[in-house]
Amino acid sequence: MRSLSYLSLMSQKFLRYLSQIKHLAQKIAQNQYTYIVLFLLSPFLVYFDVIFGNFTISNNEVAANINQRFGRLLPVLDPLAGSLQDHPWLAKIGHSLRQFSIPLINLDNGIGTPLLESLQSGVLYPLNILLVFMDLSSSQFFDLFSVLHVLILLINSFVLFKLYVRWEFALVLALAMAFGWSTFLAINMVHYRSFVWAPLIAWAAVKMARGNYTIAPVLIAVGAIICSITAGNPQGSFFDLMTACVFFVAESVVSGRFQWRANLIFLLSLLAGVLIAAPSVIPYVVSKGQGLLLSVESPDRSAIAISFPWLLGWVIQYINGTTSGWYRQTSFSGDDYAVFAAHPLFIYFLLVGMFIIVCDRTANRRKEILFLILLGAGFTSLINTTIFSPFRDILAHIPFVNTLRYPKYIHHIHLFFAASAAIAVALALESPLKIRRRCAVLAFIAFSLIVGAIVHFNVTDPAWQFNSQRLDQLLMIWGGSILAVLAGLYVLLASKNSPKWKLLFGLMLIVSLLIKPYGFAKAYAKHTPFPVEGLDLSQERILSNADHANSNLLRNYEQIGVFDPILNKEFTLLMVENFRVFLGVLHNQVMPDVILNSRQIDILRLIGVTSIYNHKVETGANITQLSPEFMKVNDPLPKVFLVNSTQSINTACEQRDYTKAIAAIQAATISKPLSFRKGVNDLFFELDRAGQGTLVSLQAFSLGWQFKGAAASKFCRAFNAWQGEFRAGTVYQLTYVPPGLRMSYGVALVGILLMLVAVKLSNHRTVKSEKSS
Repeated sequence: MRSLSYLSLMSQKFLRYLSQIKHLAQKIAQNQYTYIVLFLLSPFLVYFDVIFGNFTISNNEVAANINQRFGRLLPVLDPLAGSLQDHPWLAKIGHSLRQFSIPLINLDNGIGTPLLESLQSGVLYPLNILLVFMDLSSSQFFDLFSVLHVLILLINSFVLFKLYVRWEFALVLALAMAFGWSTFLAINMVHYRSFVWAPLIAWAAVKMARGNYTIAPVLIAVGAIICSITAGNPQGSFFDLMTACVFFVAESVVSGRFQWRANLIFLLSLLAGVLIAAPSVIPYVVSKGQGLLLSVESPDRSAIAISFPWLLGWVIQYINGTTSGWYRQTSFSGDDYAVFAAHPLFIYFLLVGMFIIVCDRTANRRKEILFLILLGAGFTSLINTTIFSPFRDILAHIPFVNTLRYPKYIHHIHLFFAASAAIAVALALESPLKIRRRCAVLAFIAFSLIVGAIVHFNVTDPAWQFNSQRLDQLLMIWGGSILAVLAGLYVLLASKNSPKWKLLFGLMLIVSLLIKPYGFAKAYAKHTPFPVEGLDLSQERILSNADHANSNLLRNYEQIGVFDPILNKEFTLLMVENFRVFLGVLHNQVMPDVILNSRQIDILRLIGVTSIYNHKVETGANITQLSPEFMKVNDPLPKVFLVNSTQSINTACEQRDYTKAIAAIQAATISKPLSFRKGVNDLFFELDRAGQGTLVSLQAFSLGWQFKGAAASKFCRAFNAWQGEFRAGTVYQLTYVPPGLRMSYGVALVGILLMLVAVKLSNHRTVKSEKSS
């Protein structure tokens, strides 16, 4: 009996505790702050595999084991962009900032390859300061930095959407914006880091157009523009700025009045942000104009045009396959397969908005016009990426605009669709319940018919060859898309006074987890070191196949290969003329199957290469084999030296007789380095003998290299030289200042003045408003 009483008592306590837990859970679920906290934590929850599962967004061989993956899809559009550019560059930027310097040149690749002039490196990006506080020894910092920008897009999208719809639904739509295909396929690239500021720029434009041109929108607009441009994607920033202009014009049109002060403040803010960010762009323009750079030209990319079958990928993710040529063959590098599908919730709400305009005669006319303008801008931008564009030939020859068809640069189209969807939700919530429900059902039917038509087209098209190998993961993605649409339908069918936004919020988190492509590689605990031990890597210059070019930045050693679409012209031509490299000016690295001959070894000696890793060399070449994979180059030229004559040297170089050139250099050398050290943007050295003549630095030639304020002259086609008298044992310094950088400071100063003028005008408005109140 006692045992039964005890069990009964314990059962009652358990039920009481269970009731208390249930009550607490209900209070938490009913508390609005719960959803705000979940909202802010959502990037880390959606990217749980990266944040908590020890997988990494980077695909770099030094950082990740690509044979172990979380999922089997390609999780990003361009793995190389993040792995061989953003990840290594961010590590270099972080290490440099710890030395209180901003890296303007990469001294560890391509014997000094441009970094600021590269445009995409983002060395002037304000948020780079966060790298100082991160652990740069593994890919974890790259993952955190990337996910942080998802959070920035999330918050900025919410701020923008809140101007059009109730804050609860702005939260939900911001989730859809941040966890859509712009994020999933481009999170690893500077293109994405640039785009996350676009909603904030658009927010400022809307505020100014509505007459709220106080100091805050001006400063926020300028700051967001600076962040967008300096992040490393000025082409994308151009489209984002044009998008903000469309928002401003649309709002001005629906206001029905011309506000000269608002127009002036907006224009000044726009110009101020662009001019202040000019130091991240002008050095490229100047260096390119001086013939110092080789680059992959934008018109090459303007030839891309999305065909009708690939255009359908905007509606159904992966309808054409999960990789290039998987279900349907593509004509350009696999980029067509990922046409950045619009979020299904946005597509559904856009259809709802169209039906509301047709069915509800009492709807807000201004919102309807705004909806149509933004939606029309989105569709116009989308059409211009396709074969149906009537402006293909014109756009191909306009700088910046000619990249419009390239998938990395079309994020702004999603912003148009997302903002239009926010307006559509606002129209639906304001409509009579009966009309709202009718339009919700009609939109669902229309969406189903569109999806059905796309499926039917592909199934009956002989060019579409379905492969079921990854069907399980595709079904999860497509199921998540269906769930998103059903959730939107359910909320709009709910009663007028209590729309189920909390349910929609929870379902959108689930949808985000379902539609995200999984396939990130397992992260190493630390970046793997260079495979040869016992070397003083600070003094080595290596022809290396230990890793792909730029990965060496994660291993802290110098190799002569470089991966970048913008390269030093003279050194690149020297390499392309004498070696078989991967992809010409894009991936300037000697291919691993090249068997190096004696002439090529002499060219490496001329470049100052000290070691060779994982290359085959012909018998009799001037090297010393230390292991099957590693060898030392015999008698390479030092990185700096002094010669008493250059005539015979330059003659041999012009004749491409580099063996003779080395002999002439050695004969003319009167002083070698007693010590040599690389800084962030400087070279420090001492000479072992005093003398007068030509100082030579074996860094890739650029007018940016300076000695005591004097720009370099060209030596032996690809290197730098200065005339002068030098003393032994004195520490000398060579400094790299990108051409045009000092001029860009003046441009930035003009931008600051314009910003102050805009602030003054907006402050006048604030003071006037306070007096009137």
